[in-house]
Amino acid sequence: MATDDERTGARRPPPTSAPTPPVGEMARDTSPAAAPSPAEPPPLISGRVHEACGSGRHAFAFVQAAGSSGAVLWIFDAARRERLCAQGIAAFIDPARLVIARPTGAIAALQVMEEALRSGAAPLVVAELDAAPDLTQSRRLQLAAGTGGGRGLCLVPEGRLATNAAETRWRCRPLAAPSSMGASKPARPLQLWEIVKNKRGPLGAWEVMLGSGMTVAERHIPGTGHRTAERPMAGGPGRSGRSGGHALGA
Repeated sequence: MATDDERTGARRPPPTSAPTPPVGEMARDTSPAAAPSPAEPPPLISGRVHEACGSGRHAFAFVQAAGSSGAVLWIFDAARRERLCAQGIAAFIDPARLVIARPTGAIAALQVMEEALRSGAAPLVVAELDAAPDLTQSRRLQLAAGTGGGRGLCLVPEGRLATNAAETRWRCRPLAAPSSMGASKPARPLQLWEIVKNKRGPLGAWEVMLGSGMTVAERHIPGTGHRTAERPMAGGPGRSGRSGGHALGA
């Protein structure tokens, strides 16, 4: 039977195909796995619990606090000898924003974190732990964070990580200042922040210069030589001109 096109004499356009990339140019992969690393460290997603490890994890936590508002609940074991130092904290946030909880033991610390996340009273809840929560514990924390809508951050030693439900895991460590900065410029702490686990986005690494008006010195995309120029980092603390002072004290 003749079709409508055959009766009217109309000619169907030839089938279209995807454009062929020019010679020497590879077709671009647009799948989520191939998405480039963002130009600066992405913010921690609200309603989820994240992890940070490495010797720079405390500075990472205070940078997150500087980018938020309201109270910050900081949890650590009462038996821990190290204490937070107000002079170091002031380089990032007003120490008056900090609420400290000192339960005894790891289980008690996780219980306090879970209850705080569920209540939503503190937009950011930080827990210093001797080991990462296991899968069951971390799932409970995620459920609590989803209920309260705040953000949780577990600070864990490098060698005490675990397979769990953390939304993201960051490895943070200090770096030596590059020689190109020149000896005449005041020293500013430099850190390398790496996302080594990310449930909803790409992995990546960034060199972050701490101090007044946090800046991203360079961006590293694994497997490439890409770099970006130094620029201010969104959400960084701009209230203080002090760049030194460790947040921990004996």
